[in-house]
Amino acid sequence: MLFACVTRFTLGSPGRHLCLCFSDFSKAFDRIAYNTLINSLLNLGVRRCLIPWIFDILCWLPITVGVIQGTKFGPICFLLMVNSLRISTPESSMWKYVDGVSLSERLTKTSTSTNQSSLNSIVSWSSDSWMKLNAKKCKEMRVCFLRDIPNLSQLKIDHKHLKLVISHTCLGLTI
Repeated sequence: MLFACVTRFTLGSPGRHLCLCFSDFSKAFDRIAYNTLINSLLNLGVRRCLIPWIFDILCWLPITVGVIQGTKFGPICFLLMVNSLRISTPESSMWKYVDGVSLSERLTKTSTSTNQSSLNSIVSWSSDSWMKLNAKKCKEMRVCFLRDIPNLSQLKIDHKHLKLVISHTCLGLTI
């Protein structure tokens, strides 16, 4: 899907370039808070009679956060958690998957990036949801075929710059 985004917005539009941000949640499946998950399920309209059944699955172990590793239920629970994540900038697009979130933003030569604002929304949501971004694994990538490459501020999480990469593998696809 991101490759389609790169192709459609960058290669097909003269004078445009693309900024991508690949985020990674630290121990994503271990940090799923049950009360937040249950609220997400209720907000999605899951029948109340199913909530105790789901809670029983989660409570196989005597812990109040996290899901059992190696099950199909873990990634589903994570996706339910991040379903409530919204970004504040309509210029950015967001993709939620397994244990991370990716942002993309299409820019012209003279436009200003709002990806930092979108990333700040993710950081704020993470804190509110008991999740934690792994800043060392979060990456920034820029795709630009312009002669004069625009000078953009590097993205930051907690005052630490993200590593700027020229390629990145996301869900087995190298971009």
